[in-house]
Amino acid sequence: MEAEEIKLNKSYKMNQSVKLNTNTMDLLLDQTECPVARMRLFSDGINQNTRLFTPEEVIGDRACIACGNCVDACPVVRDKYRFVFAQNQRTSMALENMVGVECRRCYKCVMVCPQV
Repeated sequence: MEAEEIKLNKSYKMNQSVKLNTNTMDLLLDQTECPVARMRLFSDGINQNTRLFTPEEVIGDRACIACGNCVDACPVVRDKYRFVFAQNQRTSMALENMVGVECRRCYKCVMVCPQV
């Protein structure tokens, strides 16, 4: 059912793909590591090739544009490093390496990522 059909029928039930994505999102957010790269792949991201449809393990910084927003927003990075200037350290992969299991699950990195 398309979004317009849902509005016309006033039916707001989730279709199967949305349920699958919601379940996937719950799995991604329940992990202890920094979630921004996983959430970016879960969303539309840059294009169809970078979307995540299953709860598989995601590594690296696919589709990261290295804007550094996630690094700037992270309270763990702010407490440990104050500010990260090196451009190669301003990616979601670098954030995951810096934060590791110390992630507080505040999801600020997800909220500021332009690719999510």
